[in-house]
Amino acid sequence: ATIMDNSNFVADGRTIGIYANKHKGNLSNSAFEANVMNNEELVYSNNIWSYSPMQFWSNSQDTLYSFVAYSPYHVNASIKDNNVVIPYDCAVKNNEQVDLLWGVTKDIYTPNNPVSLNFKHALSKVVFNVDGFVNGSDISNVKINNVIITGLANRADFSVNAYSNESSWSNYTNVANVLVSNESLILANSKSQIGESLLLIPQE
Repeated sequence: ATIMDNSNFVADGRTIGIYANKHKGNLSNSAFEANVMNNEELVYSNNIWSYSPMQFWSNSQDTLYSFVAYSPYHVNASIKDNNVVIPYDCAVKNNEQVDLLWGVTKDIYTPNNPVSLNFKHALSKVVFNVDGFVNGSDISNVKINNVIITGLANRADFSVNAYSNESSWSNYTNVANVLVSNESLILANSKSQIGESLLLIPQE
């Protein structure tokens, strides 16, 4: 799994889904509606983030804007009860897992400057370590053939609330098994990682 950060996020083909709400006064006084951008897809290519159709700031300075963004783009994202809801399927194979990011910026009016979005991680990074010396006992002659996580929900809805700038998971489905490692390993007298790190939906 590849963890997104400042060093690798901006790359050709990267996508962002974005909702933009125009409102009078602070967002807390109105509903969060996609009245400017409704799950518009931004695509990065040739050093430019682009989308269509182009949107323009209001000429009225008492009009403020609020944005909810996430990456990668999902065509079935929606707004429900003032939350942006993204259905997410977590791949069971490490090399197919995609980092899910989200960010909120609200109550701004910056017609002459770019909109700033600080992204956060939605998934949990899980790493398995094994140790051949536990509670004073040497078990370094134990051989591990594979490690599998069972009963893991790998499909759920991820929700972002623009008012609180908080997120949550719900509607967990599709219980699956996830292979951590299928390589044989004989434990040593020191802690070591087994398999690659995983990006998983936080469980209930």
